[in-house]
Amino acid sequence: MLDNTILLWGVESGTNHNHSPRDMQYLVIGGKNLGVNVGQYVNNTTAQSSNTLLTSVMNALGYAATGIEPSCGPLPGFLA
Repeated sequence: MLDNTILLWGVESGTNHNHSPRDMQYLVIGGKNLGVNVGQYVNNTTAQSSNTLLTSVMNALGYAATGIEPSCGPLPGFLA
């Protein structure tokens, strides 16, 4: 069932509680049959926007999004 489902859990603010989309923690479960590259831990040390992850989830669900904000594409390596 989880292979056809994406569960996305995140916190309401980043590590320093400034509500910046650049230091958010997320847990993604499932999505193997939706094209998600499963079984990985991504430590984003480049501090890019978490909107790249959200764009990737939208792409996995069949919505051809190029980014939620300008110059924000999908997260590299999230989709197989």
